Amino acid sequence: MTEEKELTNCPHCGQEIFAEALKCKHCKQFINGDPALMQEQDLETYYEEKGFFGSLFDFSLTEMITPRIIRFIFAIGLLVLLLGSVFALVSAIMSGEIVLIIAAVVVLAIGFFLAAIMLRVYMELIVVFFRIYDELRYLNEK
Repeated sequence: MTEEKELTNCPHCGQEIFAEALKCKHCKQFINGDPALMQEQDLETYYEEKGFFGSLFDFSLTEMITPRIIRFIFAIGLLVLLLGSVFALVSAIMSGEIVLIIAAVVVLAIGFFLAAIMLRVYMELIVVFFRIYDELRYLNEK
């Protein structure tokens, strides 16, 4: 009842491995190149492109839209931070107290910088999760 699988030799170490193997169990090298090193355009051509609106209204959620709009989301986040900082600075200036204005400038500059860093880190984490998803999907479909 056991099914015999076709064997081949690893192109890196020459040891015998299964023909459908993605990675050699002996030398731990990927047979057809490391999927993590695939270029972004290779991943895009690998997956079926539905277009922006096709992906937006895809109720099966097989096409991910977040990686396509993450730059836009980051820009909107920076804009919101900037507008909040400007509003807080104008409010401090309207109060007329010089100490409050100086404190607002210092606190807002540091706060804006730290918030921008946190926003960037959060966006990069989102991108990393989607890249992990893409690579796992690629490996599962092979």
